[in-house]
Amino acid sequence: MGGLFSKPKIPGPDPSIAENARLERERLRNEKTSTNKQIASRRRARRGGNRLLLNALHGGTAGSEAFGDMTGLKDTLGSKQG
Repeated sequence: MGGLFSKPKIPGPDPSIAENARLERERLRNEKTSTNKQIASRRRARRGGNRLLLNALHGGTAGSEAFGDMTGLKDTLGSKQG
């Protein structure tokens, strides 16, 4: 008689559905981490390029190495003197 007045129990979720949901969450988390790393890398690259240019303008050593030192130029092209 107890079964007449009690609510039917809802069955639990299928284990494969729960596993698929967990895998999807893990994949999204990894994708988000990868995307954030790419964005941070681009930001670092942009900042680094600007630093090289500014160092070259202000006489920094990194700029002279990157753009070549212009003090060692010769007046003649390829001919041997002497």
